[in-house]
Amino acid sequence: ASDVYKRQLDVGTDILNKRAITEYTKRLIESKPGCPVTIAIIDIDNFKTINDEFGHMFGDEVICNVADVIKESVEGKGVAGRIGGDEMFIVVEGLESNDEIRNVLRTIRNNVSFMYNNQPDKPHVTCSIGSSTYPCDGQTYEELFNIADKMLYLAKEKGRDTVSYTHLRAHE
Repeated sequence: ASDVYKRQLDVGTDILNKRAITEYTKRLIESKPGCPVTIAIIDIDNFKTINDEFGHMFGDEVICNVADVIKESVEGKGVAGRIGGDEMFIVVEGLESNDEIRNVLRTIRNNVSFMYNNQPDKPHVTCSIGSSTYPCDGQTYEELFNIADKMLYLAKEKGRDTVSYTHLRAHE
């Protein structure tokens, strides 16, 4: 992302804020017609419970650590942002297959799940992820976001700690 976006970091997590990641994604889609752009919404599971049981300072630490995991997982492939309290967002370009998309999303999910693995005094943190890909799933940011949001809802319905994405149709 250019310096313009880097100046619009979310306070506390060092990833882009909602406005910056949204603008970046819209511009990316417009600038590369037909090229695959995958977005994903990442939601920390049961975050309110973590906050309630371990306190807000620990909750903030969890958000920062999840943001770091996400940033590392898309390094060189895409950009990460925070779009809400415990909701993160990624945009990755050039993923051509379901396997490539699944690998990126599973890496995030697995690495979040391992964050506090060897610390019995800490909670087991998991996340749910919903994603969609341009141009297969939609032509605009809004369409893609709505589908990713539906996929996130499905992931939550499946019992959380889950990745849910649309399957790219095989090229004709």
